Amino acid sequence: MQLRNDALLLLLVLVGLCSVVFCEQHLEATGVISGFQFGSTLLVDWFIGKSGDSAPKAEPTTMKIFAAGFGRTGTVSLAAALEQLGHRVMHGPIPCTDNSDVIDDYYERRISGPQMLEALAERGYNATGFDLFSWMYEDALFLPETK
Repeated sequence: MQLRNDALLLLLVLVGLCSVVFCEQHLEATGVISGFQFGSTLLVDWFIGKSGDSAPKAEPTTMKIFAAGFGRTGTVSLAAALEQLGHRVMHGPIPCTDNSDVIDDYYERRISGPQMLEALAERGYNATGFDLFSWMYEDALFLPETK
């Protein structure tokens, strides 16, 4: 039974990957985007376990921006805009998997919310919240430089 479940999971991942690649190719062919491989690259890297291996280590910073928003309300667009402005944004699957130790510590109550946000800042992230941690807005109030 386990082999059947593993095969089904693999099939679902491959279908998802094909869908993402098709969408990217369509958007590039229609001129909406150019040279964009965000989704398929992230999905392949996550699937083969390469998440974040080639990314340069960021300098420690302080948390500057906490965006409290629900999913499907423009959080991806806001994250992209903040990245273009030079912020290192904690949003999406790769930053979460790369920092799962800190997130696990928070969920297992070994560290507080402000301590988790400070730990992410020590790893170079200076913007977070969005739909991932928007419910932590009260914890962000404890960080003096966070807006």
